[in-house]
Amino acid sequence: MIEYLGWDSDFFQKKIGKVDITDESINLSREIEVAYNEGYSLLYAFGACEIDLNEYKSVVREANLVDKKVIYKIDLQDKQFESNYLRDVTCDEVSADFENLAYESGKYSRFYLDKNFESHDFRRLYYSWIQKSLSKQIADRVFIIEDNEHVVGMVTLKIAETAQIGLIAVSAGMQGKGYGKLLINECLAEAVKHHCSYLIVPTQYDNRQACNFYEKCGFSIQSITNVYHFWL
Repeated sequence: MIEYLGWDSDFFQKKIGKVDITDESINLSREIEVAYNEGYSLLYAFGACEIDLNEYKSVVREANLVDKKVIYKIDLQDKQFESNYLRDVTCDEVSADFENLAYESGKYSRFYLDKNFESHDFRRLYYSWIQKSLSKQIADRVFIIEDNEHVVGMVTLKIAETAQIGLIAVSAGMQGKGYGKLLINECLAEAVKHHCSYLIVPTQYDNRQACNFYEKCGFSIQSITNVYHFWL
C-alpha cells in the first residue's frame, strides 16, 4: 500500500513513501514495518482520522502530526469578477523579491515546521517552486503587485477545469493594505474568463489568518486532511 515518491526521494536525497490512511482497512503498524524493512527514511500518512502517535513512537525514530491541510473552494458558475489588470510575469531568473515571497508563502509548511528536514531543504523546495512557476512549468499565471520597483505581492495560478492557486504571499511589511484581496480577485477573474468551474486554494489549518482571509473572500472548506510524518 506504500506509494514510492520518486520526486520527493530524489529532491531530499532520502527514500520517501506515502500511505493513504483514509482507507480503514490499512494497518498502519504493518505499513511502517514494511517501510522500515524496505529502507524508507520517511513515510507520509494522509487521512481524515486522528492517530494516537504514542502507539508508534516506540517503533519509529519520530512521529508527528505536521499539518492539517485545508482545501478551500469557491464556485465560479454564474459569477462575475472584475479584473484589476495585475501584471502576469514570465521569467527564468528568480529575484530576491520573488525568493522572499516564496519563503513567506511557506512559513506554515510542513517542510518548514518539521525540523527533521534541514532548513536549506525548505528553502531549496520553495525556491524550486517559484522558479518553475515563473518559467510557467507548473503555473499558467504569476500575478504580481509592485511598490517602488519591488515585487511586494504575488500569486501563482494553474488553469484547468478547476483552477488552483499554488503560492500566494504579500511581503511582511506590506500586509494589511488589501493586496491579498487584489491577488485573489485577479485569480477569480482569470478563472471565470477561462470558464473554470471552481477555484481552489490549499492552506494550513493552523494558519488562522489565511483561513479567515479565504472565508472572507467567499471560499468554503472542501476538505481537511491530517498529514503525519513517520521518520524511520
